[in-house]
Amino acid sequence: MERAKRHPPIPSSSAENASEAAAHLSRGELALRFEEVGGELGFVVARGRHEVASCRRPLGIGLIDSSGDRGRGRSGYSRLAARGDRARAAGAVELQGARFEIEDRFLLGDEGIEIRRRVRVVGSLEGVGFFSFLELFLPAGGRVGAGVEDPWFIPGLWYGRNLQVPPLAIGSPESRLKGSALLFREDRLALPLVLHYDEHDRRFISLSHLGATPTTVAADDDDAALVDPRLGFGSFGLADGGATLTFCFPGSEGAVLYAPMWTIPRGNRQADSPVNPFAAKRASARAEGWIWRAHPVSDRFTHAYTLEIGAGPAASLLDASSAAWRRLWSAYRPRVRRAPLRRIEGVSVALLDRLVIDAGEASGLPTWIDCFTGEPGKLQDTFSIGFVSRNLEVALVLLKAGWRRGSPAMRAKGERILDFWTTNGGMGLSHTEYDYRLGAWADARSEAGLPAVYLRDQSEAHRVCLACCASEHARGLKRAGWLAWARSYGDWLLEHQNGDGSFHRSYELSGRPASSATADSSHVVAFLCDLAAATGAGAYLACAQATAEYLWSTYHRQGLYFGGTLDNPNSIDKEASALALDGYLRLFESTSDGRWLEAADRSARICESWIIAWEIPMPAEPGVPRFYPSGRTTVGLQLITTGFSAVDMFLGRQAGDFMRLARYSGDRHWMQVARILLHNTKGLVQLHGELGYRYDGFQIEHWAIGRGRGYGLNSGWLPWVASSHVIGIWARSFRRSHAAIPKKLA
Repeated sequence: MERAKRHPPIPSSSAENASEAAAHLSRGELALRFEEVGGELGFVVARGRHEVASCRRPLGIGLIDSSGDRGRGRSGYSRLAARGDRARAAGAVELQGARFEIEDRFLLGDEGIEIRRRVRVVGSLEGVGFFSFLELFLPAGGRVGAGVEDPWFIPGLWYGRNLQVPPLAIGSPESRLKGSALLFREDRLALPLVLHYDEHDRRFISLSHLGATPTTVAADDDDAALVDPRLGFGSFGLADGGATLTFCFPGSEGAVLYAPMWTIPRGNRQADSPVNPFAAKRASARAEGWIWRAHPVSDRFTHAYTLEIGAGPAASLLDASSAAWRRLWSAYRPRVRRAPLRRIEGVSVALLDRLVIDAGEASGLPTWIDCFTGEPGKLQDTFSIGFVSRNLEVALVLLKAGWRRGSPAMRAKGERILDFWTTNGGMGLSHTEYDYRLGAWADARSEAGLPAVYLRDQSEAHRVCLACCASEHARGLKRAGWLAWARSYGDWLLEHQNGDGSFHRSYELSGRPASSATADSSHVVAFLCDLAAATGAGAYLACAQATAEYLWSTYHRQGLYFGGTLDNPNSIDKEASALALDGYLRLFESTSDGRWLEAADRSARICESWIIAWEIPMPAEPGVPRFYPSGRTTVGLQLITTGFSAVDMFLGRQAGDFMRLARYSGDRHWMQVARILLHNTKGLVQLHGELGYRYDGFQIEHWAIGRGRGYGLNSGWLPWVASSHVIGIWARSFRRSHAAIPKKLA
């Protein structure tokens, strides 16, 4: 829980009686007015001539018990002292026999108003908990379509109008149309920030929580109402169609819920592992209702927190959100936790080498392996070409590491993987999944029941094949078959590009579109740039430019990035912006056209907002096992997609992209992001058997934050975890994409 901070004293000559009406504080264009309305003393925030928020009854208290909500109480201030750019306001709320004394101290800065709140309990209520809250009315909130189309920025949760999210996601149009209030925990967010943008007036208002330490306890995993003095996280909320913005502390959640991930019947079951901490837990998979959290109503108990209200003009939602993000990033000052990169590279390469299965005709790695047993699961026990399995990227790692270490055996494993796919996968569009136990292809199926493939798998696999060709070429080896396979996909793209420059999300192997979606083809741009460099054929670069023009004008210029994660719905996600950053950077490098550097920078601004930039500590109770090791940083992990609050380490592989962007743009912030992604994403790899995993190099694929913190679906590892670590480490030495191809391989 955050400690209360000392404030400079307010001169005693200031008015101390609320009945003397009010006070007016200003600093530049920012103004804070205390006004009495209907006998309640509250405050108004203005920027220039624009009123941006008001709060008629600032003091709010809610009560809960084991059955849930026991009611709310609100009041205005009864005492006020104000002078210059500071104010102190206080009052009390009496509720069901207890008294809650609340003091708010205000400080005006150049870009925001800081509010430091302290709540003290007088009296006790057995078995009852409380939370305090502040509600802001936003004159511009809910202006459009009863708030359903109101643009917000909530990092890792809500982007713009949030139209491209699953129906059960927090802030989905479906949930907002129901008209219920939304309250969501701040520990689900990359930073504790909510921002509203008024497109009519081109102004924003933001609310952020400063100096937070969102501690929790093991009982927080479950559904039951919880009263505990150790809870240190708050919640943000929206009500009245977006016209009311709320912060409450500690943080309850509803009416839309994200269940702990282990409750979701998806993927391999943890019950099949020898380590299963979920059997005794009492969390349900329900997606609606309320999960109540509170502090005890105990005499003399206090809690405190600091909020900041920001407001001002901005040309766009992206400009407003990017400025607010960087401001809060600077306040939290996320640290680089240096990792032993050489050791991590070593154990990762050794793990990939160890886990290759030679199944006769095919060689590869199963998609899912339990970290505790080192054995494949009942599901996802197949070889796969790209995305989370990345067998061809594993082959690249084994080839390059084999050369560096003088290991012909390691190189031979990489060659066998590549030979299988390039010989048997098919020219043009390739098969993507192979059941090595049955000796049969196991591709996904279209609605027509025919084999279908995602284009992202194709682009990533064929691109890494080019990188393998380049690695071998540098050592005097011609891999004509591999290059022909990669080029056949480029030729397929030339033949199947839509007239507007777009491509579809997925296709049947015949080339017929299996999806109408066209928002996530940035991967095509990066592949085609590399292919153009490898072959000298300008047609590939022209195709890449046409795709980039389509994506930029249709989606990315408006800040829309969705559809990147293939195992989730076609929704807003981190990987869509990461793939766009990569594609635009490669196009800038290929053309020297500054437009694409700007597009890369804007993509990076969205992408970084998925990076956890504050510490979210795990429960540290004796005897309570957590998959997430105690004491290791959460800074640098990244939320994956909308619809649940899981994090992974995917962007570690793109540390080099942020390094290149820093060099090209001159923006040093991107180098700081790159260093966090390079080091902090490696902190969860087992190095010396310390986590109880079967082999060093293992790392569980994902964890949850929010409720169910420190666990994920299961204790599974995917090949891309290790290959991404190696790719990210290698990128630091030459600061270019791992697949940046020298010209004229053929």
